[in-house]
Amino acid sequence: DKYGSQEFYQLVTDLKAPGGETYYKVLSDGTLKYAQSYLISESLARESGSWPSDSELKASGEEAKASIESVYSYYITYYGMTADDICLQVYGMPLSDYMEFYPRSAATADYEADVKDGYTPSAEELSSYYEADPAEYRIVTVRQSLVLTQGMTDDEKAEALKLAQSYVDAFKAGTMTYDEIVALSEDTGLASNNGYYDVVADGSYVKPFEDWAVSRTGISDEPEIVETTYGYHIMMCTGITGYEDETVRNNVEAGWRQAQYDEMIDKLAAESRYAIKNRDEKVIERY
Repeated sequence: DKYGSQEFYQLVTDLKAPGGETYYKVLSDGTLKYAQSYLISESLARESGSWPSDSELKASGEEAKASIESVYSYYITYYGMTADDICLQVYGMPLSDYMEFYPRSAATADYEADVKDGYTPSAEELSSYYEADPAEYRIVTVRQSLVLTQGMTDDEKAEALKLAQSYVDAFKAGTMTYDEIVALSEDTGLASNNGYYDVVADGSYVKPFEDWAVSRTGISDEPEIVETTYGYHIMMCTGITGYEDETVRNNVEAGWRQAQYDEMIDKLAAESRYAIKNRDEKVIERY
């Protein structure tokens, strides 16, 4: 909200990422790599013998258009928007491009799923894959009490932090239980979950909250304060579910299959026939 498009462009071209490159270069290189990987996958899908016919692709494009018109019917009816307007807003491309790209991307995704289904990992491979980065797949159960700070001034936030810290100090002194702290939570989900959340490293939660949770290595002895855009979260880890759990094992297997597919695509990307040619910085800058 703070920056317009030109201001944002200037920001990412000026700021340096931790590796020393500008964020503009990091973003543009990452986008090109993603596009390259997709185009390799689509090329393989087209060669696989299961690529849809032109009539099937056209029919899928018409279905995609109908879906947009249905899902966004309120905006079309009451705000006078067109399906083309919506595609530009939501997908960054006109409707005609979306009707062409969506069927291709769906067919490519089907091909990728078929390839990954064909991999047969051993129990040892999956166990080793999990042990290499358990924080990526563990389910960490946390409990929190939230002191909201949204819309507050800096002075008001400072007072809110003092309040949160007073709860932690009272817990440590034995004058307040964690249940009592949770009962004071301003989290709107409190009534339904009593402050409990199951967290995995998938970006579902605001970053400081998720980062704190997935970095836990054991059950908490006392609460800690984590600041997010919502406020001050007074958090404790109450449980960690590892590879013994079926859901975790299923997620590990899905991650292993994706890693095998990505490795295949990365090897192909290094071949000259799939190399990015004639990189046009002016076109990249425009978009």
